[in-house]
Amino acid sequence: MDLADARKKAGEVIDLAKQGHDPRNTLKLEQAENQKRSEMTIAVVAKDFIKRYAKKRKRSWREDQRILDVYVTPTWGRRPIDTITRADVVRLLDDVEEAAQKKTGKGFYMANRVLACVRKMFNWAMDERALIESNPVGRNMARGTEGTRKKKFEDAQIKAIWKAADKVGGFKGAAVKMLLLTGQRVSVVAGMRHSEVDVKAKLWRIRGDEVDRSKNKLDHVVPLSEQALAVYQSVPKVEEQDHVFSSGTKGDLPLAIGSKLNDEIRKAANFEDWTWQNLRSIVATKMKRPLGITSEIIDRVQGRLPQSVLARNYDANDYLEDKRAALQAWANLLDQVVSDRGRGNVVPMKGVADG
Repeated sequence: MDLADARKKAGEVIDLAKQGHDPRNTLKLEQAENQKRSEMTIAVVAKDFIKRYAKKRKRSWREDQRILDVYVTPTWGRRPIDTITRADVVRLLDDVEEAAQKKTGKGFYMANRVLACVRKMFNWAMDERALIESNPVGRNMARGTEGTRKKKFEDAQIKAIWKAADKVGGFKGAAVKMLLLTGQRVSVVAGMRHSEVDVKAKLWRIRGDEVDRSKNKLDHVVPLSEQALAVYQSVPKVEEQDHVFSSGTKGDLPLAIGSKLNDEIRKAANFEDWTWQNLRSIVATKMKRPLGITSEIIDRVQGRLPQSVLARNYDANDYLEDKRAALQAWANLLDQVVSDRGRGNVVPMKGVADG
């Protein structure tokens, strides 16, 4: 320290001594605090963030963990969290964007995913853990404007994804088929349990009070079409495991349906311009046209809350048979697409079409 700071510090020590405090104790406390702060590295904080926050509150916590493990910890892992600056964040995003651009041609998408994850982690570290005084992530650091997730799929592309699931096979291929047949969210299918399935009634009952299972926190019942039930029954049941799609690791853990599997299926399908969310969109789009199923039934099939006040607050019907008919009609259409049988001869469903 310079002379002025030294004099100031000496004055503080003298004042403490006059008040009856031992300056050595103060020094020890400062040293302990500095030691504790130095131990709060990004690697430690990232692990704590996943455990204390993401796993409990985010359906997408596995993707957060992947982002931190792949992009953040290797670069910042040993650095105390309070040493990360805005310039560091900018450099990290530059590196992520450049690497992803070479791989996919859309580097800003991955940079934005990393940005969102580290922003949330730093906010949590500041607001809930008091590890930092301010968030080094700026408000306007987003890399490019992302477009809509909507994508129009040709029948040949839908067939290619299904055939890719056949090629990959095992738990992975079956999980992809279940995504296509049911139109449920990735986390819901990944967490599918044998204890949730009533084979005799052909029903899959999903509890809303479990993490990752229902976005609106309500129980959700998915009727299983003949095709979906066949996929379920084709999956070997692993002893002492309740998850239908096993992770292949020790313990009752769900399959990770993330970017790694997505890359594997894309490669087998021989086209890359789609995401897991697009599979859910395929189901909704095809149910609407050509099957003519109402938007309300599609929402109920996919576990979204009804939009109208009447439906949300006064309509006590479960629409189970309407959902069953819609999912069976879609599964039959998917059969036609995959096998090239009877295409162009789809008849809209009676009784569930919009006015």
